[in-house]
Amino acid sequence: MYSSSPSSSDLSALGWDDSFAALFVAHAIAGLVPARVVRVDRGRCDTLTASGPVRAASAAVVSLDPAHTVCTGDWAALRLEPEPELVALLPRRSAITRASSDRTSHQQVLAANVDTVAIAASLAAPLNAGRVERLLALAWDSGAKPVVVLTKADVVDDLDAAVAALTSLAPGVDIVTTSATTGTGLDLLSTVVTGTTVLLGPSGAGKSTLANALLGREHMDTNEVRAGDGKGRHTTVHRELLPLPGGGCSSTRNGENCFEHSEQLDHPRRDRRRHRAIRKINLAAFDTAEEADLVDALRADPAWIGSLSILSAGLDGEPVGYALLTRCHVDDTPALCLGPCAVLPEYHRTGAGSAAIRAALEAAEQAGEHFVIVLGHPTYYPRFGFTRASEYGIRLSIDVPDEALMALSLGSEQLPSGTVRYAAPFGI
Repeated sequence: MYSSSPSSSDLSALGWDDSFAALFVAHAIAGLVPARVVRVDRGRCDTLTASGPVRAASAAVVSLDPAHTVCTGDWAALRLEPEPELVALLPRRSAITRASSDRTSHQQVLAANVDTVAIAASLAAPLNAGRVERLLALAWDSGAKPVVVLTKADVVDDLDAAVAALTSLAPGVDIVTTSATTGTGLDLLSTVVTGTTVLLGPSGAGKSTLANALLGREHMDTNEVRAGDGKGRHTTVHRELLPLPGGGCSSTRNGENCFEHSEQLDHPRRDRRRHRAIRKINLAAFDTAEEADLVDALRADPAWIGSLSILSAGLDGEPVGYALLTRCHVDDTPALCLGPCAVLPEYHRTGAGSAAIRAALEAAEQAGEHFVIVLGHPTYYPRFGFTRASEYGIRLSIDVPDEALMALSLGSEQLPSGTVRYAAPFGI
Protein backbone atom coordinates (compact mmCIF):
# COMPACT_ATOMS: atom_id res chain seq x y z
CA MET A 1 0.00 0.00 0.00
CA TYR A 2 1.09 3.60 -0.50
CA SER A 3 0.40 6.84 1.34
CA SER A 4 1.82 10.29 1.86
CA SER A 5 3.81 10.89 5.03
CA PRO A 6 1.61 12.39 7.73
CA SER A 7 2.24 15.80 9.19
CA SER A 8 1.68 16.40 12.87
CA SER A 9 -1.72 17.93 12.15
CA ASP A 10 -2.98 15.86 9.25
CA LEU A 11 -3.63 12.12 9.03
CA SER A 12 -5.88 12.54 6.00
CA ALA A 13 -3.01 11.71 3.63
CA LEU A 14 -3.05 8.22 5.17
CA GLY A 15 -6.79 7.81 4.62
CA TRP A 16 -8.05 9.20 7.94
CA ASP A 17 -11.43 10.95 7.69
CA ASP A 18 -14.43 11.98 9.77
CA SER A 19 -15.93 8.50 9.83
CA PHE A 20 -12.76 6.98 11.32
CA ALA A 21 -12.51 9.91 13.72
CA ALA A 22 -16.05 9.22 14.95
CA LEU A 23 -15.13 5.58 15.58
CA PHE A 24 -12.07 6.69 17.53
CA VAL A 25 -13.74 9.02 20.05
CA ALA A 26 -13.74 6.55 22.96
CA HIS A 27 -10.10 5.65 22.30
CA ALA A 28 -9.11 9.32 22.23
CA ILE A 29 -10.79 9.88 25.59
CA ALA A 30 -8.69 6.98 26.93
CA GLY A 31 -5.53 8.77 25.82
CA LEU A 32 -4.81 6.57 22.80
CA VAL A 33 -3.69 7.85 19.40
CA PRO A 34 -4.69 6.70 15.90
CA ALA A 35 -2.10 4.74 13.94
CA ARG A 36 -2.18 3.13 10.52
CA VAL A 37 -0.50 -0.26 10.25
CA VAL A 38 2.07 -0.21 7.46
CA ARG A 39 3.75 -3.57 8.04
CA VAL A 40 3.07 -6.62 10.21
CA ASP A 41 5.83 -8.78 11.63
CA ARG A 42 5.46 -11.61 14.10
CA GLY A 43 4.50 -9.97 17.39
CA ARG A 44 5.10 -6.38 16.26
CA CYS A 45 3.83 -3.85 13.73
CA ASP A 46 5.25 -0.79 12.03
CA THR A 47 2.74 2.06 12.10
CA LEU A 48 2.40 5.66 10.96
CA THR A 49 0.95 8.26 13.31
CA ALA A 50 0.49 12.03 13.21
CA SER A 51 3.87 12.31 14.93
CA GLY A 52 5.68 9.90 12.63
CA PRO A 53 6.53 6.17 12.49
CA VAL A 54 6.11 3.99 15.58
CA ARG A 55 6.98 0.30 16.00
CA ALA A 56 4.54 -1.26 18.43
CA ALA A 57 3.71 -4.59 20.04
CA SER A 58 0.66 -6.24 18.48
CA ALA A 59 -0.28 -9.17 20.75
CA ALA A 60 -3.52 -7.48 21.80
CA VAL A 61 -4.78 -7.24 18.21
CA VAL A 62 -3.83 -10.75 17.11
CA SER A 63 -6.68 -13.25 16.98
CA LEU A 64 -6.96 -16.98 16.37
CA ASP A 65 -9.59 -16.03 13.79
CA PRO A 66 -7.53 -14.74 10.82
CA ALA A 67 -10.42 -12.48 9.80
CA HIS A 68 -10.00 -10.45 12.98
CA THR A 69 -6.23 -10.28 13.37
CA VAL A 70 -4.21 -7.18 12.57
CA CYS A 71 -3.07 -6.71 8.98
CA THR A 72 -1.50 -4.09 6.74
CA GLY A 73 -3.84 -1.13 6.21
CA ASP A 74 -5.68 -1.40 9.54
CA TRP A 75 -6.39 1.68 11.61
CA ALA A 76 -5.56 0.95 15.23
CA ALA A 77 -5.64 2.55 18.67
CA LEU A 78 -2.06 2.98 19.89
CA ARG A 79 -0.92 3.31 23.49
CA LEU A 80 2.45 5.04 23.49
CA GLU A 81 3.56 4.46 27.09
CA PRO A 82 5.21 2.74 28.82
CA GLU A 83 5.97 0.80 25.62
CA PRO A 84 4.16 1.35 22.29
CA GLU A 85 1.33 -1.17 21.94
CA LEU A 86 -1.66 -1.56 19.63
CA VAL A 87 -4.67 -2.19 21.86
CA ALA A 88 -7.64 -2.19 19.44
CA LEU A 89 -8.54 -2.15 15.75
CA LEU A 90 -11.12 0.15 14.21
CA PRO A 91 -13.86 -1.48 12.10
CA ARG A 92 -12.64 -2.01 8.53
CA ARG A 93 -14.25 -0.14 5.66
CA SER A 94 -13.12 -2.76 3.16
CA ALA A 95 -10.81 -5.76 3.10
CA ILE A 96 -9.12 -8.04 0.59
CA THR A 97 -9.57 -11.58 1.85
CA ARG A 98 -9.05 -15.18 0.84
CA ALA A 99 -9.87 -18.51 2.41
CA SER A 100 -7.86 -19.35 5.51
CA SER A 101 -5.66 -22.41 5.89
CA ASP A 102 -8.16 -24.44 7.90
CA ARG A 103 -11.43 -26.10 6.91
CA THR A 104 -13.64 -23.49 8.55
CA SER A 105 -15.41 -20.60 6.86
CA HIS A 106 -12.85 -18.15 8.28
CA GLN A 107 -11.22 -15.70 5.89
CA GLN A 108 -7.65 -14.42 6.01
CA VAL A 109 -7.43 -10.65 5.56
CA LEU A 110 -4.62 -9.65 3.21
CA ALA A 111 -5.10 -5.86 3.25
CA ALA A 112 -7.57 -3.60 5.04
CA ASN A 113 -9.30 -0.29 4.27
CA VAL A 114 -8.49 -0.46 0.56
CA ASP A 115 -10.03 2.06 -1.88
CA THR A 116 -8.55 0.89 -5.18
CA VAL A 117 -7.23 -2.48 -6.40
CA ALA A 118 -4.88 -2.07 -9.36
CA ILE A 119 -4.46 -5.35 -11.25
CA ALA A 120 -1.23 -5.42 -13.25
CA ALA A 121 -1.15 -7.49 -16.45
CA SER A 122 1.92 -7.53 -18.68
CA LEU A 123 1.51 -7.15 -22.44
CA ALA A 124 4.86 -8.93 -22.84
CA ALA A 125 3.17 -12.27 -22.09
CA PRO A 126 -0.06 -13.94 -23.28
CA LEU A 127 -3.11 -12.68 -21.40
CA ASN A 128 -4.14 -15.06 -18.62
CA ALA A 129 -7.89 -14.47 -18.67
CA GLY A 130 -8.57 -16.75 -15.72
CA ARG A 131 -6.11 -14.93 -13.48
CA VAL A 132 -7.52 -11.52 -14.42
CA GLU A 133 -11.05 -12.71 -13.68
CA ARG A 134 -10.00 -14.14 -10.30
CA LEU A 135 -8.27 -10.92 -9.29
CA LEU A 136 -11.23 -8.84 -10.45
CA ALA A 137 -13.53 -10.99 -8.31
CA LEU A 138 -11.16 -10.51 -5.37
CA ALA A 139 -11.32 -6.75 -5.89
CA TRP A 140 -15.11 -6.57 -6.21
CA ASP A 141 -15.58 -8.75 -3.13
CA SER A 142 -13.33 -6.46 -1.10
CA GLY A 143 -15.55 -3.44 -1.64
CA ALA A 144 -12.75 -1.55 -3.41
CA LYS A 145 -12.72 -0.15 -6.94
CA PRO A 146 -10.82 -2.34 -9.44
CA VAL A 147 -8.54 -0.86 -12.10
CA VAL A 148 -6.65 -2.93 -14.67
CA VAL A 149 -3.17 -1.68 -15.55
CA LEU A 150 -1.67 -3.04 -18.76
CA THR A 151 2.11 -2.78 -18.45
CA LYS A 152 4.91 -2.89 -21.05
CA ALA A 153 2.76 -1.32 -23.75
CA ASP A 154 5.92 -0.55 -25.75
CA VAL A 155 6.45 -4.24 -26.64
CA VAL A 156 3.05 -5.02 -28.20
CA ASP A 157 2.29 -4.41 -31.89
CA ASP A 158 -1.52 -4.21 -31.70
CA LEU A 159 -2.33 -2.35 -28.50
CA ASP A 160 -5.97 -1.76 -29.46
CA ALA A 161 -6.59 -5.50 -29.83
CA ALA A 162 -5.04 -6.18 -26.43
CA VAL A 163 -7.21 -3.53 -24.79
CA ALA A 164 -10.32 -4.88 -26.54
CA ALA A 165 -9.60 -8.41 -25.31
CA LEU A 166 -9.30 -7.17 -21.75
CA THR A 167 -12.37 -4.95 -22.00
CA SER A 168 -14.47 -8.03 -22.75
CA LEU A 169 -13.21 -9.58 -19.50
CA ALA A 170 -13.67 -6.45 -17.40
CA PRO A 171 -16.70 -4.48 -18.64
CA GLY A 172 -17.07 -1.16 -16.87
CA VAL A 173 -13.60 -1.36 -15.30
CA ASP A 174 -11.04 1.40 -15.97
CA ILE A 175 -8.14 0.12 -18.09
CA VAL A 176 -4.86 2.05 -18.18
CA THR A 177 -2.04 1.15 -20.58
CA THR A 178 1.45 2.01 -19.35
CA SER A 179 5.08 1.69 -20.29
CA ALA A 180 7.87 2.30 -17.81
CA THR A 181 10.28 2.52 -20.76
CA THR A 182 8.49 5.38 -22.56
CA GLY A 183 6.53 6.80 -19.63
CA THR A 184 3.23 6.24 -21.42
CA GLY A 185 0.19 6.26 -19.14
CA LEU A 186 2.02 6.82 -15.85
CA ASP A 187 0.57 10.31 -15.32
CA LEU A 188 -2.93 8.98 -16.06
CA LEU A 189 -2.37 6.09 -13.66
CA SER A 190 -1.68 8.45 -10.76
CA THR A 191 -5.09 10.08 -11.31
CA VAL A 192 -7.02 6.81 -11.65
CA VAL A 193 -5.64 5.01 -8.58
CA THR A 194 -6.93 7.01 -5.63
CA GLY A 195 -6.89 6.61 -1.87
CA THR A 196 -5.40 3.43 -0.46
CA THR A 197 -4.37 1.30 -3.43
CA VAL A 198 -3.20 -2.31 -3.63
CA LEU A 199 -1.22 -3.54 -6.64
CA LEU A 200 -1.92 -7.17 -7.53
CA GLY A 201 -0.56 -9.41 -10.26
CA PRO A 202 1.88 -12.20 -11.08
CA SER A 203 5.67 -11.97 -11.05
CA GLY A 204 7.00 -10.10 -14.07
CA ALA A 205 3.86 -7.96 -14.43
CA GLY A 206 5.73 -4.82 -13.42
CA LYS A 207 4.13 -4.09 -10.04
CA SER A 208 7.36 -2.91 -8.44
CA THR A 209 8.02 -0.63 -11.41
CA LEU A 210 4.51 0.80 -11.12
CA ALA A 211 5.03 1.29 -7.40
CA ASN A 212 8.23 3.23 -8.03
CA ALA A 213 6.43 5.36 -10.62
CA LEU A 214 3.67 6.20 -8.15
CA LEU A 215 6.18 6.90 -5.39
CA GLY A 216 8.32 9.07 -7.63
CA ARG A 217 11.44 7.26 -6.41
CA GLU A 218 13.19 3.89 -6.58
CA HIS A 219 11.92 2.15 -3.45
CA MET A 220 10.94 -1.32 -4.72
CA ASP A 221 13.56 -3.62 -6.25
CA THR A 222 12.91 -4.71 -9.82
CA ASN A 223 14.19 -7.67 -11.86
CA GLU A 224 14.35 -8.66 -15.50
CA VAL A 225 11.86 -11.18 -16.87
CA ARG A 226 12.38 -14.21 -19.10
CA ALA A 227 11.97 -13.34 -22.76
CA GLY A 228 10.19 -16.59 -23.58
CA ASP A 229 7.14 -16.31 -21.33
CA GLY A 230 7.38 -12.95 -19.60
CA LYS A 231 7.80 -14.52 -16.18
CA GLY A 232 9.96 -12.84 -13.57
CA ARG A 233 11.43 -13.51 -10.17
CA HIS A 234 9.37 -12.23 -7.27
CA THR A 235 11.01 -9.09 -5.90
CA THR A 236 8.27 -8.00 -3.47
CA VAL A 237 7.60 -10.62 -0.81
CA HIS A 238 5.98 -8.64 1.98
CA ARG A 239 3.05 -6.28 2.49
CA GLU A 240 4.04 -2.70 3.22
CA LEU A 241 2.15 0.61 3.27
CA LEU A 242 4.21 3.31 1.60
CA PRO A 243 3.66 7.09 1.42
CA LEU A 244 2.75 8.63 -1.95
CA PRO A 245 3.96 12.18 -2.57
CA GLY A 246 0.47 13.39 -3.52
CA GLY A 247 -1.47 11.64 -0.75
CA GLY A 248 -3.12 8.23 -0.60
CA CYS A 249 -1.67 4.79 0.13
CA SER A 250 -0.49 1.76 -1.83
CA SER A 251 0.75 -1.80 -1.35
CA THR A 252 2.52 -4.08 -3.82
CA ARG A 253 1.86 -7.82 -3.60
CA ASN A 254 3.35 -10.70 -5.60
CA GLY A 255 0.63 -13.29 -5.16
CA GLU A 256 1.00 -13.16 -1.42
CA ASN A 257 2.07 -16.49 0.06
CA CYS A 258 -0.95 -17.91 1.88
CA PHE A 259 -1.27 -21.31 3.47
CA GLU A 260 -3.42 -24.32 2.69
CA HIS A 261 -3.48 -27.68 4.43
CA SER A 262 -3.00 -30.26 1.72
CA GLU A 263 -4.77 -33.07 3.54
CA GLN A 264 -8.04 -33.67 5.42
CA LEU A 265 -9.94 -32.08 2.56
CA ASP A 266 -13.64 -32.29 1.88
CA HIS A 267 -13.45 -34.01 -1.50
CA PRO A 268 -11.19 -36.81 -2.78
CA ARG A 269 -10.66 -34.99 -6.07
CA ARG A 270 -9.24 -31.97 -4.26
CA ASP A 271 -6.99 -34.31 -2.26
CA ARG A 272 -5.66 -35.82 -5.49
CA ARG A 273 -4.97 -32.37 -6.93
CA ARG A 274 -2.92 -31.42 -3.89
CA HIS A 275 -1.10 -34.74 -3.97
CA ARG A 276 -0.11 -34.00 -7.56
CA ALA A 277 0.91 -30.44 -6.63
CA ILE A 278 3.11 -31.69 -3.78
CA ARG A 279 4.83 -34.21 -6.03
CA LYS A 280 5.30 -31.62 -8.78
CA ILE A 281 6.97 -29.18 -6.37
CA ASN A 282 9.33 -31.82 -4.98
CA LEU A 283 10.25 -33.11 -8.44
CA ALA A 284 11.01 -29.58 -9.61
CA ALA A 285 12.98 -28.65 -6.49
CA PHE A 286 15.39 -31.62 -6.40
CA ASP A 287 17.65 -33.33 -8.94
CA THR A 288 16.09 -36.75 -8.39
CA ALA A 289 12.68 -38.14 -7.46
CA GLU A 290 13.97 -39.28 -4.06
CA GLU A 291 12.18 -36.61 -2.00
CA ALA A 292 8.93 -36.90 -3.98
CA ASP A 293 8.97 -40.68 -3.50
CA LEU A 294 9.73 -40.21 0.21
CA VAL A 295 6.62 -38.05 0.66
CA ASP A 296 4.52 -40.71 -1.07
CA ALA A 297 5.98 -43.41 1.19
CA LEU A 298 5.38 -41.32 4.30
CA ARG A 299 1.78 -40.79 3.25
CA ALA A 300 1.22 -44.53 3.71
CA ASP A 301 3.15 -44.69 7.00
CA PRO A 302 1.71 -44.37 10.54
CA ALA A 303 4.03 -41.36 11.01
CA TRP A 304 1.90 -39.32 8.57
CA ILE A 305 -0.08 -36.42 10.07
CA GLY A 306 -2.31 -35.02 7.35
CA SER A 307 -2.87 -31.63 8.96
CA LEU A 308 0.89 -31.01 9.02
CA SER A 309 1.37 -31.45 5.27
CA ILE A 310 1.41 -27.81 4.15
CA LEU A 311 1.34 -26.08 0.79
CA SER A 312 2.03 -22.39 0.37
CA ALA A 313 0.14 -20.88 -2.54
CA GLY A 314 0.21 -17.61 -4.41
CA LEU A 315 -2.71 -15.22 -4.44
CA ASP A 316 -3.97 -16.87 -7.62
CA GLY A 317 -4.17 -20.19 -5.75
CA GLU A 318 -1.31 -21.97 -7.50
CA PRO A 319 0.86 -24.03 -5.06
CA VAL A 320 4.49 -22.93 -5.00
CA GLY A 321 6.02 -24.25 -1.76
CA TYR A 322 5.73 -27.27 0.52
CA ALA A 323 6.69 -28.32 4.05
CA LEU A 324 6.03 -31.61 5.82
CA LEU A 325 6.10 -32.62 9.49
CA THR A 326 5.86 -36.31 10.38
CA ARG A 327 6.07 -38.24 13.63
CA CYS A 328 9.45 -39.20 15.03
CA HIS A 329 10.74 -39.90 18.54
CA VAL A 330 13.68 -38.82 20.66
CA ASP A 331 14.17 -42.11 22.49
CA ASP A 332 10.57 -42.61 23.68
CA THR A 333 9.49 -38.95 23.59
CA PRO A 334 7.18 -38.06 20.66
CA ALA A 335 8.50 -35.33 18.39
CA LEU A 336 8.13 -34.19 14.81
CA CYS A 337 10.54 -34.39 11.90
CA LEU A 338 10.61 -31.45 9.45
CA GLY A 339 11.13 -32.39 5.81
CA PRO A 340 11.08 -32.69 2.95
CA CYS A 341 10.65 -28.97 2.33
CA ALA A 342 10.61 -27.68 -1.24
CA VAL A 343 9.79 -24.69 -3.41
CA LEU A 344 9.39 -24.28 -7.16
CA PRO A 345 12.72 -23.07 -8.62
CA GLU A 346 11.26 -19.83 -9.95
CA TYR A 347 10.14 -18.98 -6.41
CA HIS A 348 13.57 -19.36 -4.79
CA ARG A 349 14.40 -16.52 -2.42
CA THR A 350 10.84 -15.18 -2.45
CA GLY A 351 9.76 -16.39 0.99
CA ALA A 352 7.49 -19.12 -0.40
CA GLY A 353 9.46 -21.90 1.29
CA SER A 354 9.69 -20.02 4.57
CA ALA A 355 5.95 -19.37 4.44
CA ALA A 356 5.21 -23.09 4.21
CA ILE A 357 7.63 -23.95 7.03
CA ARG A 358 6.28 -21.27 9.36
CA ALA A 359 2.72 -22.38 8.64
CA ALA A 360 3.66 -25.99 9.40
CA LEU A 361 5.32 -25.04 12.68
CA GLU A 362 2.36 -22.91 13.72
CA ALA A 363 -0.06 -25.73 12.86
CA ALA A 364 2.03 -28.14 14.94
CA GLU A 365 2.01 -25.78 17.91
CA GLN A 366 -1.75 -25.36 17.66
CA ALA A 367 -2.11 -29.14 17.53
CA GLY A 368 -0.32 -29.44 20.89
CA GLU A 369 3.01 -30.70 19.59
CA HIS A 370 6.14 -29.75 21.52
CA PHE A 371 9.37 -30.68 19.72
CA VAL A 372 10.66 -30.59 16.13
CA ILE A 373 13.84 -32.08 14.69
CA VAL A 374 15.39 -31.12 11.34
CA LEU A 375 18.41 -32.40 9.47
CA GLY A 376 19.33 -29.61 7.11
CA HIS A 377 21.38 -26.55 6.24
CA PRO A 378 22.79 -24.99 9.42
CA THR A 379 22.54 -21.41 8.14
CA TYR A 380 18.90 -21.67 7.00
CA TYR A 381 16.86 -23.29 9.76
CA PRO A 382 18.01 -21.13 12.70
CA ARG A 383 15.77 -18.37 11.33
CA PHE A 384 12.83 -20.49 12.50
CA GLY A 385 14.28 -20.93 15.98
CA PHE A 386 16.22 -24.18 15.48
CA THR A 387 19.47 -24.64 17.39
CA ARG A 388 22.17 -27.32 17.37
CA ALA A 389 20.62 -30.54 18.70
CA SER A 390 23.82 -31.81 20.29
CA GLU A 391 23.56 -29.01 22.87
CA TYR A 392 20.59 -30.90 24.32
CA GLY A 393 22.09 -34.38 24.02
CA ILE A 394 20.07 -35.18 20.87
CA ARG A 395 21.84 -37.37 18.31
CA LEU A 396 21.32 -39.70 15.35
CA SER A 397 22.28 -43.34 14.99
CA ILE A 398 24.33 -42.41 11.91
CA ASP A 399 27.18 -39.94 11.47
CA VAL A 400 26.10 -36.49 10.27
CA PRO A 401 27.78 -33.07 10.62
CA ASP A 402 27.06 -31.88 14.14
CA GLU A 403 25.75 -28.50 12.98
CA ALA A 404 23.29 -30.08 10.50
CA LEU A 405 21.11 -31.76 13.16
CA MET A 406 18.94 -29.12 14.82
CA ALA A 407 16.05 -29.06 17.26
CA LEU A 408 13.26 -26.68 18.26
CA SER A 409 10.93 -26.50 21.24
CA LEU A 410 7.57 -25.04 20.19
CA GLY A 411 6.85 -23.85 23.71
CA SER A 412 8.60 -23.59 27.05
CA GLU A 413 9.24 -27.32 27.43
CA GLN A 414 12.84 -28.47 27.73
CA LEU A 415 14.01 -30.47 24.73
CA PRO A 416 14.53 -34.15 25.61
CA SER A 417 17.86 -35.89 25.16
CA GLY A 418 18.33 -39.14 23.31
CA THR A 419 18.57 -40.70 19.86
CA VAL A 420 16.19 -39.57 17.11
CA ARG A 421 14.11 -42.39 15.66
CA TYR A 422 12.68 -41.47 12.26
CA ALA A 423 9.78 -43.14 10.44
CA ALA A 424 10.80 -46.21 8.47
CA PRO A 425 10.63 -44.57 4.99
CA PHE A 426 13.56 -42.29 5.91
CA GLY A 427 15.81 -45.35 6.21
CA ILE A 428 17.67 -43.90 9.20
